Amino acid sequence: MVCVDVTLSGLKDQLNKINGRLNHEDAIMMDNVKYHHMSIDSDGHVQFTLMKLQGDDDVITMFFAFGQYS
Repeated sequence: MVCVDVTLSGLKDQLNKINGRLNHEDAIMMDNVKYHHMSIDSDGHVQFTLMKLQGDDDVITMFFAFGQYS
């Protein structure tokens, strides 16, 4: 379970824990976190924009955007 009320540092920690459980011996530490933000244009086509999370505000934006389409 990933907590949505989290800082960028906290999100990286959560991702590292998940990665460690999935890849016990080959786990790597998170340096960068990127999100493919989905949007729908006026013609109904789905587009994805790569968003590099650089701060806590970006994490809030990511969860807000995800919540709009989930």
